[in-house]
Amino acid sequence: MSFSVRAGEIVGLAGLVGSGRTEIAETIVGLRPADRGTVRVEGKLLEHRTPRACIDVGLVYLPEDRGRHGIFARWR
Repeated sequence: MSFSVRAGEIVGLAGLVGSGRTEIAETIVGLRPADRGTVRVEGKLLEHRTPRACIDVGLVYLPEDRGRHGIFARWR
């Protein structure tokens, strides 16, 4: 699958429990290792995908359980 998102747009993933939406989002922002695929921001390949690197280029993740999974203190 692929996503094309323009500046200022917000993307949300929806689906049933177990459909993989959380896993896809976590992989995009570097919380899970990717088997394959790329992420590009403004045409530039984001090679070392970590939560910090994603935040630095404006790519953020808002988890469904923000109390449990919303702070990534170890990535500062």
